[in-house]
Amino acid sequence: MKAIHYLTRRCSRWLPIVLIGCLLAGLLPALSQPVAHAADVYKPSTRALYVTNTADAVLKTANQLVMTAPSGSATSSPQTNLVPLALGWVELDSHGAGSEANLVRPGDTPPQPSGHGFIYPGSFAGQTFTTDGLWHGSQALKAKTAAGITGDLHLRVFKLSGAGTPNPVYTPIVDLVSENCKSTDGKAACQVAPAAPAADVTFDVGDQLYYDIVLKITQGEAAYDTDPVNGKSNLKITTNSASAYVEPPDTGAGPVLVGVQLKGLAPATLGTAGASMQTVVTAVYSNQKKFDVTNSPQTQYSSSNTAVATVSKTGLVKAVGDGYTTIKVSFTDLSSQTTITTEYILYVYPAIPIDKTPKNHATDAELDAIVKTTLNGISSYGWDPVNGGIFINWRRDDLSKVQCSSSSCDDRSRPTRHDIQNDFRALQHLYWYKWRHNGDTAYDEMINRLAPKVRKDWSTNTASKGWIYYVMLRLHNYADNPADKDMWMNTILNWAQEQYNSIDPVLGIQHDRDMPNCDCGTSTIFLDDAYRVDRQVQVGAALVDAGTRFNKPEWVTAGYNQTMKAYQQTFVEKFGLFPRIYVLHDANYGDNIVWDMQAKIGEVSEEVDALVRAGAVTTDPQIKHDFYEISTKMLNALRDLPVHDKVNGGYFFKMYLGPSYEGKPEGYVDKSTKEMRQSSLLGTYHIANMLMGNQWADLEEEMRSVVANTVNDLPSGMFLPNTRPAGETLNGYPTSNAGYSYELNDDWTISGISNWVSNESNSLALLGIQQVLTQGLDGTELEAVAGVKASPAAGPVAAGAQISLSTATPGATIYYTVDGSTPTLKSQVYNSPITITTDMTIKAYAIKAGMIDSEVATFAYHVSDPGPGSDNVAPVWPSNSSLTASKVGKKELALAWTAASDNVGVAGYKIYVLSGNHFTEIANAGNALKYDLTNLAPGRPYTFAVKAVDAAGNWSDYGPQLSIRLKDN
Repeated sequence: MKAIHYLTRRCSRWLPIVLIGCLLAGLLPALSQPVAHAADVYKPSTRALYVTNTADAVLKTANQLVMTAPSGSATSSPQTNLVPLALGWVELDSHGAGSEANLVRPGDTPPQPSGHGFIYPGSFAGQTFTTDGLWHGSQALKAKTAAGITGDLHLRVFKLSGAGTPNPVYTPIVDLVSENCKSTDGKAACQVAPAAPAADVTFDVGDQLYYDIVLKITQGEAAYDTDPVNGKSNLKITTNSASAYVEPPDTGAGPVLVGVQLKGLAPATLGTAGASMQTVVTAVYSNQKKFDVTNSPQTQYSSSNTAVATVSKTGLVKAVGDGYTTIKVSFTDLSSQTTITTEYILYVYPAIPIDKTPKNHATDAELDAIVKTTLNGISSYGWDPVNGGIFINWRRDDLSKVQCSSSSCDDRSRPTRHDIQNDFRALQHLYWYKWRHNGDTAYDEMINRLAPKVRKDWSTNTASKGWIYYVMLRLHNYADNPADKDMWMNTILNWAQEQYNSIDPVLGIQHDRDMPNCDCGTSTIFLDDAYRVDRQVQVGAALVDAGTRFNKPEWVTAGYNQTMKAYQQTFVEKFGLFPRIYVLHDANYGDNIVWDMQAKIGEVSEEVDALVRAGAVTTDPQIKHDFYEISTKMLNALRDLPVHDKVNGGYFFKMYLGPSYEGKPEGYVDKSTKEMRQSSLLGTYHIANMLMGNQWADLEEEMRSVVANTVNDLPSGMFLPNTRPAGETLNGYPTSNAGYSYELNDDWTISGISNWVSNESNSLALLGIQQVLTQGLDGTELEAVAGVKASPAAGPVAAGAQISLSTATPGATIYYTVDGSTPTLKSQVYNSPITITTDMTIKAYAIKAGMIDSEVATFAYHVSDPGPGSDNVAPVWPSNSSLTASKVGKKELALAWTAASDNVGVAGYKIYVLSGNHFTEIANAGNALKYDLTNLAPGRPYTFAVKAVDAAGNWSDYGPQLSIRLKDN
């Protein structure tokens, strides 16, 4: 049965507590042994809407309606300006203070909805819901008048189209009526409880569900106050809680959860011992059958005469079908030991999570459409005319509300705060979109509004956040005004110089005195001397990037050392991620410790992004190697660690890489929410795959779905689609409430009350999407290195054939393998022909700083006649071989070694450095017995080794080794 159901409650006026809500129930997976015949129970299908006014964890995957429940009957009666009504219609306000009647229309014509009923805040996203059963509902009413009122109480359901527009359309669905119900002296309840016939209705994109309660007075007299500010009525709705379900046809059996959530405030008249309350649920009645409740939800709390306590319990009912249960609530004054027990009727209905619509890989065109509708939202509802910038956020279900927090929102016309980072981030995307669309002028008006404020606020900004550098770089590259390009160039140079100047010359990092651990009000902890790890990594990488681009080698060296210092002090090899805060000194916590072990996914994404970008641009092979190696560890960790949600996709909020100052243990994953800052990972994976051999194509595809899909898609995603009517405009742009929230639940449903679009989340999601839609790196349109060619071509060759490798890109370096494995920066560098003595598969690719690596080329050779004397013996090292160092400085040294021996002859040597627990190639010495190493890190310990190779390509074991520390002053 597909129906809308309301929760009704029978309250004792003697119960000395305020009951705030009841937690309704959901359907669990079907039981293998149903407890009733099919004809006796309902069999829900796979589609339903689920509605509750409380936080219900039972059905997180169902569409949830968040309603503001009435607050209960007021104790005072109106005193002035009363207008009597003998007969007529009264529309009762189903939410707000006092739940008072707010609209009176005498006569026989039922009133049109006024917008004061319950409204489903989201859209149905084009889904069709067709009722094919009965609609059930219940609602109670009482009148605070001794004369009493008799009338017909209606509970009406509508489809609401054009919500938020000047002319909304309400299409009636059902009208549930209880005739001739009477309420006398405010004590008797008049209740709607019948069922209505089936009704068919289809919800289009943007349509909403709406319902209200109206009363047609047939006898007696109601009164209302004409005072427009303080007006009151003597009509009240008695219930202060409501829930509803749209249920599907009968299709299967399963258990039902029955839950109760009660919140009590002990009145001031209680004794000092306080009070206690207990709830008991023992059975559910459905289809004239009784079903016992297992794990009976008996809950109890005690409170003082001022404290508030909340209890919640859920029990399992092995039956399905709509029905009811009796809940007994006992309230005891612990001082007098007086107990009052009251029964409540809770109507129970099964509900099912909504079907997911399978969605294929999001195309580039679909991604671009998301960019456009999100930019439309930023330009329409996001524009803040008071501050001349962009709002921090704006509610999707009430667009008059902006700058929302968990407790309140500002009125759109009176914002109380502003964050200039939102303006800065938004402007880059407007320019970027225009650049990608060959000068499309669609957002020129918005650019012209926003650019002056951004120039004013950011032209001298030097905040130590690495992402700022890349936004400035995009603004320089994508702005179409020469004066703006020049300004952003100067801003970049000023920012980078300031970062370089602020690095501690002794410690090699930036650090802060009295550094706050978070922006969390009274909970903030101030550390005596510490640094944020993510900022060190990002700023250091940005300096490498800027120093390379603008020929500032001192920036490159300082930035590299800054990043590597943070890596050496904090990186957790066990988990492959950076923690959050390192303390240099603190009187309470100690010295030189990793203090905050959190790894937040949004920060992880920014760290990897900066490392990969700097690695692509740098001309220093050591920096490229180190940055790519760290990035590889982190990206592999993001695939394997439990912070990766392999069920719903994407990533949970954070993971603890060690015991936390908050008391969290090592390995703990916070799964309470998902932060939408992770959306930038789409772009991070994309550029990492582009530059580092496409190793994370599966993760890029996963994030593509996460960023592009909605909660109703399969797989689900974080995108909140536009539900505004077509043709509507604001600030000269099509209205759109599409975009990305600050956080969502783990299944991508809206978290709590956070049904708002966050401009920061918008910007980071668009960062990922626009990177995917841009050839090369954003901010740097890189060309790819020409592919590697081999001569002679792959195929049969004679033993001893010489294979030459080449690329058409001048100055590129070729890396290759001869065992069929994929080459990396750790592989052999090509500098002389490769001798073929047996069947061999050569794989090679070419790199060049500032360009995209070439594709890996494969050349398979077959020796047609190996002939006698083929060499398969590797060089060996004599027992007295040695590796020595001379000319040791802060960043350089000279290595020399004794010669290896071979049955034919040694052809060359390569030098390796110990990295973690394995050696990594850093130089090819050719056939020399010495080599000068430069660009090393001051004060850093190194372990070097040498390998030898013969002309046939046979490699020796690691030969002599040397451990040494460079000078640091």
